[in-house]
Amino acid sequence: MENLSTWLKRGDWPQISEFLSNLAEHNYDSEAFFAKGLLLVYGPKEQRDVDLALSLLQKTCAIAPDNFRYLNTYSEVLLQARQATKALEVALQCTERFPNNAMSAIALGRAAWECKNRQVAYGSYQSALKLLPKDQVLVRDQVSKMLLKLAPLWWNPLAGRSIKLVRKGLQHSDFLIACRQDKAFHHHFNLFQEPTPQAVKKELKNADRSPLESRKIEWVVEKNGEPIGLAALVDLNFNNSRAELLIGFPGEVSSLVTVEATILVLEFAFSTLGLFKLYSYVYSDNPVGQKNTLRLGFEQEGLLRSHVQDPSLKERLDLYLYGCLQQDFFGNTALMKMAMRLLGRFPLQKEVEGTITFPS
Repeated sequence: MENLSTWLKRGDWPQISEFLSNLAEHNYDSEAFFAKGLLLVYGPKEQRDVDLALSLLQKTCAIAPDNFRYLNTYSEVLLQARQATKALEVALQCTERFPNNAMSAIALGRAAWECKNRQVAYGSYQSALKLLPKDQVLVRDQVSKMLLKLAPLWWNPLAGRSIKLVRKGLQHSDFLIACRQDKAFHHHFNLFQEPTPQAVKKELKNADRSPLESRKIEWVVEKNGEPIGLAALVDLNFNNSRAELLIGFPGEVSSLVTVEATILVLEFAFSTLGLFKLYSYVYSDNPVGQKNTLRLGFEQEGLLRSHVQDPSLKERLDLYLYGCLQQDFFGNTALMKMAMRLLGRFPLQKEVEGTITFPS
């Protein structure tokens, strides 16, 4: 004989609604409260009431605190209701009670991710992947993609001997605004970025997005804990294993700092990500940038005549296109010597292009 659990599995909301309408609430057991809660979340739109559903699901978990299905579903509905903190609390309870359940680990990962707790989310998805049966290919693939999005490699600083490249964040707001308002630097670094403080703050709201979603990774160069420059890999194209390099310093800095920062980014791109090529555009009115790009192992690959218009000066500029292949970098003896001097190590060359398997 069919019952509530069977109707819930196939989402038979009319049957569930009819059954509950004929049952007095004082006769509800945990499964009835659970069904009523889900009906108010997933049933007919005109009957939906998420707040009431959450109160019923909470009551369900109080009646049967050791029921995995109740706890896991309660956490999921809390996420849908944008109550991420509470969802994380419930997911932690569920994981503590069911430490060897893969779906519990996935729920914890989802809640932690929404709470911007990458460390907990990453560990939870790692646990889930270990617990998932090999034959659950689709779920394992989804978990693997989340692990790649959360991988520490995207957020770990790139450290040399005198400088460190850290992911751009809210703590750099004043420095980023100052860079945008430095007309000379802004013009040569990226003249199409909006220079207003409002634009900077809006961008920083999304600074913690995974590069797999944003297709870029942006760093602030720090020396002795103070920001001194910017570096980025943008237009990350994992299918074609390439990215555009941006790097710049407002004001006067040592040429060795520029070289050290660039080598750190090249090492990350070629050694960690296993990219095949980096390229860089330099405006025609920036001869110093053209010279430095060549010194750093890039080769000129083309000239795009009158390719952009400076929005402030209303003048058209040529763009010089430079490229550096993975083998160019590792085969450059002078750069390898500089890497040993500035980083204290030789960059590790990967034998296979595309070391990391990126989702399309």
